[in-house]
Amino acid sequence: MASLEAAAKSFNRFSSGDRKTLTALRYELPLLLLVSKVPQLGIQSRQGSWSPFQGGSMTSPQETSGNADLGMYQDMLSRALRFYWDCLNSSIRGRRYLKERGITNDSIQRFGLGYAESQRQALRKVFPNYQVKSLVDCGLVVENAKGRADRFRDRIMFPILNDEGRTIGFGGRILEGDRPKYLNSPETPLFHKGSLLYGVPQAQKAIGEYDMAIVVEGYLDVIMLSQSGVANVVSTLGTATTTAHLEKLKTLARRVVFCFDGDAAGTNAAIKAMLASASVVGSELDVGFAFLPKDEDPDSYVRKHGSDAFRDRVLSAMSFEAFLLRYLRKDKDLASSEGRAQLAHESLAVLDKIRDAGLFYRLIEAVARLANFTVAEMISFTDPMIERTWSNPAVVLPGDMQRTA
Repeated sequence: MASLEAAAKSFNRFSSGDRKTLTALRYELPLLLLVSKVPQLGIQSRQGSWSPFQGGSMTSPQETSGNADLGMYQDMLSRALRFYWDCLNSSIRGRRYLKERGITNDSIQRFGLGYAESQRQALRKVFPNYQVKSLVDCGLVVENAKGRADRFRDRIMFPILNDEGRTIGFGGRILEGDRPKYLNSPETPLFHKGSLLYGVPQAQKAIGEYDMAIVVEGYLDVIMLSQSGVANVVSTLGTATTTAHLEKLKTLARRVVFCFDGDAAGTNAAIKAMLASASVVGSELDVGFAFLPKDEDPDSYVRKHGSDAFRDRVLSAMSFEAFLLRYLRKDKDLASSEGRAQLAHESLAVLDKIRDAGLFYRLIEAVARLANFTVAEMISFTDPMIERTWSNPAVVLPGDMQRTA
């Protein structure tokens, strides 16, 4: 009962006066009931029981954060989550789209998928006081010369969650048309796209069991793989992989495998992930790269070939060292001194990021062989101010690996 009272008080903060419209009441009652029904919303599966509504149910700001504004934003986002969920349940078009993509009802509930209606101000149904500034601040509403409008319109909605499973933003995908395919929440006090991963709460149990996280590019890739039994999978939010992503992954598992689309864009994404990984890869984090056939993505590949074939790709992933050397050799004539010099020069951008001493010297040896330099010469090219640590402090460097003056 206390939960219902807190939810009712929270709703009243955004109501315009004591009298509520019938439209608002239509959404208030299901939301209040949701608070007491949260335990029943988890999906029992081999991945474990979890649902966004468990972490995203409506709470008071004081329960969420010492900062009242952050609590208010999370409260609003949680109510938007339930609203989008209800809209999907009543949208034949939205559900048809997901069915055509092969998304099951269990996955819809497990990932809390929803639908944003096409009206400019559909969120008025849950936020009668639509003019409050906090709706803009939390990223649900945009404001321009034409006035206010919902940020997300006519899109399938993917809630983005923090480590505790609370909704802190959304990603939205168009069903058809030539608008940008994906739209994410803007940067807010809660939502920082460059450091967030999609699907962590749903995947965390499986990641721990395998001690490995698979990173893909898209929301639907995550959902389809999870649905197929590959549960230890997450994705970035449509951005290049950053060091912040790797630092987060390092807390979840000792091995990370990147698996991107089998096209030029996927290869470029893998290269960026490799460069971002350089400062954290080593004895405490192993990084690999799995590549799919041309014009395939994880979603299409698992539907066509099955989860076992996908796992085989992951298990045979290329190592960080092998991918780096392939990247450095690409489009270079190593029979010429110019090509070898170019390879040595480009390698420094990665070598100077490596903090694991064992990996650093192993890579130095490999690059030196390709570039026809001595190991000592290659070491002399690197930044002498960078500190590196050994996983085994007892290791003594061979004489030709000592930095020369």
